[in-house]
Amino acid sequence: RVLHHGIDVRVSLLAAIYGSRPTAVLRRLASVASELLPLAADPGAPFRSPPASDAEASRLRGEFAARVTSALTALGPAYVKAGQQLSIRPDLVPAEALRELSRLRDGVDPIDDD
Repeated sequence: RVLHHGIDVRVSLLAAIYGSRPTAVLRRLASVASELLPLAADPGAPFRSPPASDAEASRLRGEFAARVTSALTALGPAYVKAGQQLSIRPDLVPAEALRELSRLRDGVDPIDDD
């Protein structure tokens, strides 16, 4: 057992679960990377270049937040839940992003358990 940031992590259990199916783990990592890496490399991302005005900055943040929301939805329930948690944190997330992320609280289709 390892204590990481106050969380009890059972390394042997994680190794047993994920070590037995490396192909599935790599496939999932690839799907996460294919959704998130384009966001980081996006030349239109608001953190890439300084906007010309406050209105332009607000527009860029809103568009980027919409792409992030879409990526989180595509990645599945755990990522949607992370987005929902961010959507209630105005101390961490700009207002434009809060508006987009709040759609994850009410506007996401139910997940089929089957």
